[in-house]
Amino acid sequence: MTTAPQASHAASPHLVTIDGSNITRTLYELEVGAEYTQEKGRRWLNSCMTAVATIFMEQSPTHAALVVDVPGQTWRHRIAPEYQAHRKAAPEMYRKGMELLLPRLEQAARLKPICIADVDGDDVIATLIARWERRFPGATAVVCSNDKDMLGLITDQVTI
Repeated sequence: MTTAPQASHAASPHLVTIDGSNITRTLYELEVGAEYTQEKGRRWLNSCMTAVATIFMEQSPTHAALVVDVPGQTWRHRIAPEYQAHRKAAPEMYRKGMELLLPRLEQAARLKPICIADVDGDDVIATLIARWERRFPGATAVVCSNDKDMLGLITDQVTI
């Protein structure tokens, strides 16, 4: 987790977690779709950078985390082979684009992506939120994702 440089209300801790895989993949489908071109790829990269910048401007977090799934299977796949079986594989150009995007986000937003092998990004975010609530009782947190699985994290202090 990173202490966000844009923090405007240091007296009241505010965490923003960004579901990087979810947001970037959603934007990829919107900007690029089924047929990749360099122009669409550039638009996707710019949209991702803009999305993160907008999150920071709107939320003014004191702390932030960018969580990204590591390619491949997780412990959940070993327990339940049908886990995420309905999902189509990420396009090759998306995976290559992520290799360009993550260093840019790290430099621009000073956010080092959190990528944990064998662990789904959703589980990482849920763990960060649980630890945040224990460390800063009553402090607010925002999960930036459109993943329905994140809805279980909503409390009086945690929003999606």
